[in-house]
Amino acid sequence: LLPMIEVIVATINMRSGPGTEHPIVGRGAAGDLYPVVGRTDACSWLQIVLEDASLVWVSGASAYTNLNIPCS
Repeated sequence: LLPMIEVIVATINMRSGPGTEHPIVGRGAAGDLYPVVGRTDACSWLQIVLEDASLVWVSGASAYTNLNIPCS
């Protein structure tokens, strides 16, 4: 099963790296689905692939996103 996230807040910041110190490079909207290709420890940050094949990072916190598989 391909790891996917769904955005569950009105908007989510997409960043150039895993952490709020990295610049915002885009935003996602509620209901958006993205494949996950990387993660930090405990899935606190998730690296996702956008439609244009670019890689960005979003918060993996359950308040912002739903991950379709357990973090492992």
